[in-house]
Order: sequence, then structure tokens, then C-alpha cells
Amino acid sequence: VQGMVYCDTCRSANALGFMR
Repeated sequence: VQGMVYCDTCRSANALGFMR
């Protein structure tokens, strides 16, 4: 499962407040 990549993307999105 792409956990590392997902986490990295989620972190970026979280910074923008996209995924909250």
C-alpha cells in the first residue's frame, strides 16, 4: 500500500487545509 506517498501528499494537503 502506498502509505509513505499518501502520508506525504496528505501532509502537503493538510498544510493547505485541503484535507483538514
